[in-house]
Amino acid sequence: MFQNLLADRFNLKFHKEIKEGPVYALLVDKTGSKMTVNDSPQDFKIPLLPGADNVYVGTRVPMPCFCWWLGQQLQSEERPVINLTGLDKTYDFTLSFAPELPPNVAKENLPPSFFDRPSIFDALKQQLGLRLQAQKGPVEYYVIDHVEKPSAN
Repeated sequence: MFQNLLADRFNLKFHKEIKEGPVYALLVDKTGSKMTVNDSPQDFKIPLLPGADNVYVGTRVPMPCFCWWLGQQLQSEERPVINLTGLDKTYDFTLSFAPELPPNVAKENLPPSFFDRPSIFDALKQQLGLRLQAQKGPVEYYVIDHVEKPSAN
C-alpha cells in the first residue's frame, strides 16, 4: 500500500537489485543447535517477543524470521543476516543478551544485571548453538529509476 502511495504521489519507479555485499551468515556452531523443534500447528502469533527482564522468547520461530530479527538487532552493523544454517523447521528458544545501547544513554542509570549479559554474538553461540560470521553475500538494494516532485494538493 505504501509503495502504491509513493508510486502515485511521486511517480516513483524503482527496481530491486541483488549485489554482493557485507552480510552476517547465520551458521550452526560446531556444538550443534540447542533450539527445540516445534512442530505444533501454526497459530499465527508473533513468534519472537521480549519476556520478563528483557529475555527474548521464541515460539515456533522460522529461520528466515529469526534472521530478519537478528538484522534488526544489529542495525548499526549495516549487514543483513542470511540463513546458512540448513535448519528448515520452526524452533522454540530463549535468548538473553546485552543489547547495543544508543550513544546518548547514561549507563549508570541501568541495572547492574544488564551488564552481566553476553553480547549477542556470544549469546547465540552459548544459548542457541548458532554463530554469526561476517562475510560477503547477496544483499538486496532498491534502485530509484525515476521520481518527481509532487504537485500541490
